[in-house]
Amino acid sequence: MENIHAYKLGERGRDLKVDLVNGTRQARMTCSHCNKPGGVNIIKLLPPDIIDKKFVQKGWKIDPHVCPECVANEKKARAVTKKERQEVNNVTPNKPNGTLATNPVLKAVSVDTHKATAKLHQLLVLNFDPDDGCYAEGWSDERVSKESGLSLAHVAEVRNIAYGELKEPEEIAALRKDIKALNDLIGETLVAAQKEVNALNKRVSEICIKLGVKM
Repeated sequence: MENIHAYKLGERGRDLKVDLVNGTRQARMTCSHCNKPGGVNIIKLLPPDIIDKKFVQKGWKIDPHVCPECVANEKKARAVTKKERQEVNNVTPNKPNGTLATNPVLKAVSVDTHKATAKLHQLLVLNFDPDDGCYAEGWSDERVSKESGLSLAHVAEVRNIAYGELKEPEEIAALRKDIKALNDLIGETLVAAQKEVNALNKRVSEICIKLGVKM
């Protein structure tokens, strides 16, 4: 890969690369905490501020750059979850193992929760596109739930709130319109056919009455 465009001249870990084989471009940024790189694929060259916004949409913090995983860890470090607060409040203070730090059961729950939550955000950042509202091929809420160990309902809730709702592909939306049009046509055809049947039945009835013939 060759540097073809200076994304803010490499300022604080930014750069822009192009794959000369397939022509794809990727803006890249390095986390100031864990030094892990992150990337955003772009179709055309964009102003640096717009590229920054795309990273923010992916969950990054800008200047200093912090990746979504580290952002999630910072939030977890600053706040105790509601579940943990309830667990701590339910522990009797006069028991020797009655704190989150010393009770191995409570501590295990806390660590597992942190790890699963960090894994959830990492998977969503890597495999869900908030702009298009869709997962990368082979990924879904169900797979993220399985990989992170969190419930499907929780995965869907976090994805909806933090990353965006799932959007139906344009191809499926177009097919749904075609299906509706055909259903409407079938309905109109059935109505017209029933009117013809009613008219014929009425004609038969009139002729039978006129000739004195039983129907």
